[in-house]
Amino acid sequence: PFKILIDASISSMKLLGKMKMKVVGLVKLGRPNLMQIRVRHPNITGLAPEKPGSSVIPPAFFVDTLVVNYNDKPIVKALLTFSISMDPTLRFYFFPEKEGVITVTGTDTNKARFSSTHAVNVWKPKNSRKLF
Repeated sequence: PFKILIDASISSMKLLGKMKMKVVGLVKLGRPNLMQIRVRHPNITGLAPEKPGSSVIPPAFFVDTLVVNYNDKPIVKALLTFSISMDPTLRFYFFPEKEGVITVTGTDTNKARFSSTHAVNVWKPKNSRKLF
């Protein structure tokens, strides 16, 4: 089991700061929409040894801020600690009044900066025809 954690942590380091974002379900303007953001990061607590039985404790290294803007207006600011998991996922509701862009910026305890965007659009069928 420990090898799996090491492999996952190495994978997170290679993809450090990469994000996946999605609106859960169809976008509804003027209504609450659930947004999910996943950030690739190993999030090392600095409290546990590198390996079982080891006395070497790595320094804390985790995502410490995430700021979410929708169409350049702030909607979420998260100040995080070592208690969040590796590759953290955050979920929150937001109320889009029109289509736009979610921008997420973050930092970690090593002062690395990362950013990503996600277009928020209302679904429209490609071949819609008027019935009348």
